[in-house]
Amino acid sequence: MNALKSIYRRIAATKRCSPGGFVLWAASLAVLFAMLHLLGFREYASVLSGTVPLGAFNLIVNRFFAVVYVLLYLGAVVLAPILLIGAAVFLLLERWLSHRKGRAR
Repeated sequence: MNALKSIYRRIAATKRCSPGGFVLWAASLAVLFAMLHLLGFREYASVLSGTVPLGAFNLIVNRFFAVVYVLLYLGAVVLAPILLIGAAVFLLLERWLSHRKGRAR
């Protein structure tokens, strides 16, 4: 239990605009997309092409699920890698600037 509290404290202390924050956002997008995919939301994306999934109970709800699934898919496939690359560049720049600042003294 203490390990979970420690992990939670580290995540809560992470700044949103930092290399760790970018990695946290990318991981969050991937986890949310994986959860929706495992729950079967992929079937609802067929509404966007004009077909209704089997056992559709409400077209409006199906469309909402489809939009949520597609947005999280795009976030996990397009945005998450960009955030990870940005985190790596951000970290390298921070280290380079701190190393350079240390030499200037």
